[in-house]
Amino acid sequence: VGLWAIVATQHLHGEHSHDTSEGPQKFHSLPTPRIGGLAIALTLFGFSPFISSLALVTIIAALPAFLAGLLEDLTKKVSPRHRLIATFISGLLAWLITGYHITSLDIALIDSLLVYLPLSLLFTSFAVAGVAHAVNMIDGFNGLAGGTIFFMIGAFTIIAYSFGDLEIVSL
Repeated sequence: VGLWAIVATQHLHGEHSHDTSEGPQKFHSLPTPRIGGLAIALTLFGFSPFISSLALVTIIAALPAFLAGLLEDLTKKVSPRHRLIATFISGLLAWLITGYHITSLDIALIDSLLVYLPLSLLFTSFAVAGVAHAVNMIDGFNGLAGGTIFFMIGAFTIIAYSFGDLEIVSL
């Protein structure tokens, strides 16, 4: 519903939210709203009374990355470096709120380094930022990002279920 509302009201906000058709990775022939993340965020906040506490703190942790992205969508003046820093901050904030961080990859050399909290936190933030920016690079390819995320979430769900982590499954 949120995405439909953004498309239906683009005549009101298009001056600020439309993407141009010039430059690399530009594939739309008509001006296209860049603020789809806003619809997703509003939907999440609309369902907040029904979601788990882990989902709520995950949303809170994502706020720096979300706000930097939204500001870029509206102003087109937030550098990739600043968005990357905001995403790193979101990764650290997620650890601070939840205590979750990457401690093992089943690669002996890397696992021997991940036992040190500062290295684990740096790697966790790097992974969060890397995934977010990888998705951002394919965003705008008419459903490629959405389809990719669908399969990523499906894989995470299967893995979480196989380990009996029902909270992550519900998330």
